[in-house]
Amino acid sequence: RRSSDLYDNQKTFAKARNIAVCIEFRDSDDSDSCALKCIYGKPGGPLFTSSAYAVVLHHNQSPEFYDEIKIELPIHLQEKHHLLFSFFHVSCDINSKGKIGR
Repeated sequence: RRSSDLYDNQKTFAKARNIAVCIEFRDSDDSDSCALKCIYGKPGGPLFTSSAYAVVLHHNQSPEFYDEIKIELPIHLQEKHHLLFSFFHVSCDINSKGKIGR
């Protein structure tokens, strides 16, 4: 059994705010490949999931992510196995009618 703990500490973004990150473990960069279900899920959910998300820090260009992600690594790691970090903006704007903007 091989596992690894991942701590995604800090990343600086030039003009972005409200940044979130999705982490996946993949075995290929092919367009039809899917993330492997080897990331431990949250309590109350499935044991393994294919992705993990870190919380959003409001209006911070240098967010510090405090989430811990635990990954059950395959017994035989291959050259194409890798972690994929997808950073994206989360809109927190509320328009004049009280609805969340997109």
